[in-house]
Amino acid sequence: MKKLRVCYLVLSFMFACGSSYATTAVFSESVSKDCLRTIKRMELKEGIPNGLLHSISLVETNIGQTGKYYPWPYTIRLDRYKGKVITDIDLAFEELDLLVDLGFKNFDLLLNGQKYYSLSSSNLEDVLNTATDAETIHISARSTIKYLKNQQEAEKVITNLESHNWTHFKVGVMQLSYNSLKTELNDVSEALNPYTNTGIMIKQLKKIRRQHTWWEAVGKYHSKQKTKAKRYVKNVWSMYQRVHKIRVR
Repeated sequence: MKKLRVCYLVLSFMFACGSSYATTAVFSESVSKDCLRTIKRMELKEGIPNGLLHSISLVETNIGQTGKYYPWPYTIRLDRYKGKVITDIDLAFEELDLLVDLGFKNFDLLLNGQKYYSLSSSNLEDVLNTATDAETIHISARSTIKYLKNQQEAEKVITNLESHNWTHFKVGVMQLSYNSLKTELNDVSEALNPYTNTGIMIKQLKKIRRQHTWWEAVGKYHSKQKTKAKRYVKNVWSMYQRVHKIRVR
């Protein structure tokens, strides 16, 4: 078991810099540019500082971290799943099957007090196969970002998540939470539309803005916790300085 653990810890090194795993897609330049033009028009219409919404989108979707600076509307993020304690190996395999079906790619495992980090589904399955007598099993899944190639593919992902009554995910160019969208829209897939998605986000941001500066509002939009809000503002500010170098046609 110790040898197995060393092996998996080595594998985990590749993921040590972050908790999110992004699946890539071929981006359509025309879709990205249309999306950006929509965001820029809405900034102007709503009196929002030029480039602010653009920067928030790049941070929310992690697109900026991939070296791309045009927004992508068909982005879905599965939030980190903290998991639960399982005492039956068969139920553990069922849990893994469910998480894989939902789209998770990267897992952590606590097995009889022993920790394994950043496992693929096949790695995790291999470990479980050696632990048929395990007394406590805890599987958690790391946040996963999916960049779907078109609206139809994104809608399929949303439909699958809804069929499992899974609510812990974010949608679209501004990465709005599923739970908030349920109160705003009849069909969550409507939020894949950049205009609709950005419009909902603007409403939330401007409500906070009434009593705060723009940058304070950006931080509070992300989190009520000062540390998280401050870190988020720092990330958006860094992106904000980059997007002003991009020409929009």
